[in-house]
Amino acid sequence: MPATVGAVNINTVRESGVFTIGNSLVLNPKRNEKFYAGSGFGNTGSTVSTHTDFSFTHTYDSDSEDNSNIDNN
Repeated sequence: MPATVGAVNINTVRESGVFTIGNSLVLNPKRNEKFYAGSGFGNTGSTVSTHTDFSFTHTYDSDSEDNSNIDNN
C-alpha cells in the first residue's frame, strides 16, 4: 500500500546493507561473498567453551563464479 513518508535522516548504511522506503519491485545486491567457517566459529560471549573432536570445512568449488554482480554496478 503506497504511503507518504516524512523527513528521513540516514546517517550510515554499510556496503552490504539495503535501505528501502516504500514498495520495491527488485533489490539488486552490489556485493557478494563466499565465506567458509569451521566448527566453533562465531561463538560470542564472555565464557565460551567448545569441544570439537574432528572438523573439516570443504572449500572446493568447481565452478568459476557463483553469482556475478557485474551488471549491478
